[in-house]
Amino acid sequence: DIDASKNAAVELRFAPEVIVFSHAGARQLTLTEKLAVAPHGSMKLHGDDFGIALLALRVGTGWDPDIGRFKNYFGMVPISEVQPRRLKLAMYWAQTLASADDQTYKIQVKWTNPADTVCSIVREQVRPFHFFGPPLTASLKRGCSPAAGKWTVSVHLIPQDRRTGAYERSTQVALGSCKFLVYTSMDELQMSSLRTFFQIR
Repeated sequence: DIDASKNAAVELRFAPEVIVFSHAGARQLTLTEKLAVAPHGSMKLHGDDFGIALLALRVGTGWDPDIGRFKNYFGMVPISEVQPRRLKLAMYWAQTLASADDQTYKIQVKWTNPADTVCSIVREQVRPFHFFGPPLTASLKRGCSPAAGKWTVSVHLIPQDRRTGAYERSTQVALGSCKFLVYTSMDELQMSSLRTFFQIR
């Protein structure tokens, strides 16, 4: 049986955030979060052949697992929030093959700072209940010093050999990536930065 209340909660988790923002020299702006999705050149998503697809990515702080929301910052984060376990990536997943019903997937998340240096690598497991359900989160680990500018988080699938069952760490599949902005002061935020991460009206 399908639990309608649980489905409603999943839809709420996937919905973009809407905030009201007062920008210097401008009226109050209504900002609707842009959910980063895996880039692809056609209708085929990366990882589709393995039975898995990455639907959306979000970065922020104050993650509440009960409601599947960032309660503090998302998309644009103050430099004081760039801390291990505080900064998180939320990943939304889909199943593309029936054979994925009982399969666990290993992924690797790479955090890249504004100097284009990978400073944190996190390994997680995508389980069947993540498909069209609660997002899987990955926290920033120690090794990344707080730095202002545009950061990148990328997600890679570690394929499993169907014959031996071994995971092939040397042949990772890029599933998608997203960028987020770390700032030192609200005064430095430009309209161009706001448009990168939010729809403005």
